[in-house]
Amino acid sequence: ALSENFKWELKANNSKVKVSVLFPGIVNTGIVDSHRNRPTDLNNPEITLNPELIEEYTQLYNNAKQLYGGPLSMSAKTVADIVFNAIENEILFIFTDLASETGIKVRTEAMLNDMNILKKFVEKTGQSREKFFSDLMDQGYKSANY
Repeated sequence: ALSENFKWELKANNSKVKVSVLFPGIVNTGIVDSHRNRPTDLNNPEITLNPELIEEYTQLYNNAKQLYGGPLSMSAKTVADIVFNAIENEILFIFTDLASETGIKVRTEAMLNDMNILKKFVEKTGQSREKFFSDLMDQGYKSANY
């Protein structure tokens, strides 16, 4: 929401600055194996973990490694290509995974449902939509003109 508002405020002020937001999917970055970069003096071999926890962590690690290095993951170079293309074309929301669509639909539906609260308030107060927003502007609520 902050980036969306920022985009429109920049546009309203004829700024050359543009805004994009990256929603990365599963990217094969090697982050699952980031422990390989840990300096040896930061390893703590004297800590003993509960064997059940070790088994659980091992399973989580293996699952993550399979997911982030498997066929569902996208290379960092491909993501970079998508991002640069989107920025050049002034795209606000940059997606790298079609699986995001379901979550976006759920979020949008929740927002539209919550809009009913405002509609009920406006109806209850008997104000027209124009009057309601005019009053907001008079009270100092300033935003970019959409």
